[in-house]
Amino acid sequence: MLKCYIVKDLLPSYIDRMLSEETTAEVEQHLKECDDCRLDYEKMKSPVKTPLPPTTDKEVDFLKKVRRKAWGSAIFLFAVGVFIGIAGIYIGETDDAPGAALIGILLMLGLVVLGVRSAWRRR
Repeated sequence: MLKCYIVKDLLPSYIDRMLSEETTAEVEQHLKECDDCRLDYEKMKSPVKTPLPPTTDKEVDFLKKVRRKAWGSAIFLFAVGVFIGIAGIYIGETDDAPGAALIGILLMLGLVVLGVRSAWRRR
Protein backbone atom coordinates (compact mmCIF):
# COMPACT_ATOMS: atom_id res chain seq x y z
CA MET A 1 0.00 0.00 0.00
CA LEU A 2 1.22 3.50 -0.88
CA LYS A 3 2.06 6.00 1.82
CA CYS A 4 0.17 9.31 2.06
CA TYR A 5 3.07 11.52 1.01
CA ILE A 6 3.49 9.47 -2.17
CA VAL A 7 -0.22 9.60 -2.99
CA LYS A 8 -0.29 13.37 -2.44
CA ASP A 9 2.59 13.71 -4.89
CA LEU A 10 0.76 11.52 -7.41
CA LEU A 11 -2.64 13.24 -7.13
CA PRO A 12 -2.08 15.87 -9.85
CA SER A 13 -1.05 13.17 -12.33
CA TYR A 14 -3.94 10.98 -11.16
CA ILE A 15 -6.42 13.80 -11.80
CA ASP A 16 -4.94 14.38 -15.27
CA ARG A 17 -5.05 10.60 -15.94
CA MET A 18 -1.32 10.46 -16.57
CA LEU A 19 -0.53 7.45 -14.38
CA SER A 20 -0.11 3.86 -15.48
CA GLU A 21 -2.91 1.39 -14.83
CA GLU A 22 -1.09 -0.18 -11.90
CA THR A 23 -0.32 3.14 -10.21
CA THR A 24 -3.87 4.36 -10.82
CA ALA A 25 -5.23 1.23 -9.12
CA GLU A 26 -2.89 1.75 -6.14
CA VAL A 27 -3.92 5.41 -5.78
CA GLU A 28 -7.62 4.52 -6.01
CA GLN A 29 -7.19 1.82 -3.36
CA HIS A 30 -5.44 4.31 -1.07
CA LEU A 31 -8.15 6.93 -1.62
CA LYS A 32 -10.81 4.42 -0.58
CA GLU A 33 -9.04 3.82 2.72
CA CYS A 34 -7.57 7.24 3.61
CA ASP A 35 -9.92 10.11 4.47
CA ASP A 36 -7.13 12.73 4.56
CA CYS A 37 -5.90 11.94 1.04
CA ARG A 38 -9.46 11.70 -0.28
CA LEU A 39 -10.15 15.19 1.12
CA ASP A 40 -7.03 16.52 -0.63
CA TYR A 41 -8.15 14.80 -3.83
CA GLU A 42 -11.58 16.46 -3.66
CA LYS A 43 -9.98 19.87 -3.12
CA MET A 44 -7.62 19.40 -6.07
CA LYS A 45 -10.33 18.06 -8.33
CA SER A 46 -12.67 21.03 -7.93
CA PRO A 47 -12.03 23.96 -10.27
CA VAL A 48 -10.37 27.04 -8.86
CA LYS A 49 -12.26 30.26 -9.45
CA THR A 50 -9.89 33.16 -9.81
CA PRO A 51 -11.47 36.58 -10.10
CA LEU A 52 -10.54 38.72 -13.06
CA PRO A 53 -8.70 41.91 -12.20
CA PRO A 54 -11.04 44.87 -12.40
CA THR A 55 -10.54 47.30 -15.24
CA THR A 56 -9.83 50.81 -14.19
CA ASP A 57 -11.32 53.94 -15.65
CA LYS A 58 -7.86 54.97 -16.82
CA GLU A 59 -7.62 51.88 -19.06
CA VAL A 60 -11.06 52.49 -20.54
CA ASP A 61 -10.31 56.17 -21.12
CA PHE A 62 -7.02 55.26 -22.82
CA LEU A 63 -8.80 52.85 -25.18
CA LYS A 64 -11.40 55.49 -26.03
CA LYS A 65 -8.61 57.97 -26.74
CA VAL A 66 -6.84 55.51 -29.05
CA ARG A 67 -10.08 54.78 -30.91
CA ARG A 68 -10.82 58.51 -31.32
CA LYS A 69 -7.30 59.08 -32.61
CA ALA A 70 -7.68 56.23 -35.12
CA TRP A 71 -10.90 57.61 -36.49
CA GLY A 72 -9.38 61.09 -36.56
CA SER A 73 -6.50 59.89 -38.71
CA ALA A 74 -8.92 58.00 -40.96
CA ILE A 75 -11.03 61.12 -41.49
CA PHE A 76 -7.89 63.18 -42.13
CA LEU A 77 -6.64 60.71 -44.74
CA PHE A 78 -10.08 60.63 -46.34
CA ALA A 79 -10.17 64.44 -46.54
CA VAL A 80 -6.66 64.55 -48.03
CA GLY A 81 -7.66 61.91 -50.56
CA VAL A 82 -10.76 63.81 -51.58
CA PHE A 83 -8.78 67.04 -51.89
CA ILE A 84 -6.06 65.43 -54.00
CA GLY A 85 -8.67 63.67 -56.13
CA ILE A 86 -10.60 66.87 -56.79
CA ALA A 87 -7.36 68.71 -57.55
CA GLY A 88 -6.29 65.96 -59.93
CA ILE A 89 -9.63 65.97 -61.71
CA TYR A 90 -9.61 69.76 -61.98
CA ILE A 91 -6.04 69.87 -63.30
CA GLY A 92 -6.81 67.04 -65.70
CA GLU A 93 -9.79 68.89 -67.17
CA THR A 94 -8.05 72.24 -67.50
CA ASP A 95 -4.83 70.97 -69.05
CA ASP A 96 -6.48 68.44 -71.30
CA ALA A 97 -4.38 65.82 -69.51
CA PRO A 98 -6.65 62.86 -68.75
CA GLY A 99 -3.77 61.15 -66.94
CA ALA A 100 -3.85 63.74 -64.15
CA ALA A 101 -7.56 63.11 -63.60
CA LEU A 102 -6.95 59.37 -63.45
CA ILE A 103 -4.08 59.83 -60.99
CA GLY A 104 -6.28 62.07 -58.85
CA ILE A 105 -9.07 59.50 -58.75
CA LEU A 106 -6.66 56.68 -57.93
CA LEU A 107 -5.00 58.72 -55.18
CA MET A 108 -8.39 59.57 -53.73
CA LEU A 109 -9.48 55.94 -53.67
CA GLY A 110 -6.13 54.78 -52.28
CA LEU A 111 -6.17 57.24 -49.41
CA VAL A 112 -9.78 56.37 -48.58
CA VAL A 113 -8.86 52.69 -48.38
CA LEU A 114 -5.76 53.51 -46.32
CA GLY A 115 -7.81 55.60 -43.91
CA VAL A 116 -10.40 52.88 -43.40
CA ARG A 117 -7.72 50.21 -42.93
CA SER A 118 -5.87 52.27 -40.35
CA ALA A 119 -9.10 52.83 -38.43
CA TRP A 120 -9.92 49.12 -38.44
CA ARG A 121 -6.41 48.08 -37.38
CA ARG A 122 -6.43 50.31 -34.33
CA ARG A 123 -9.73 48.95 -33.04
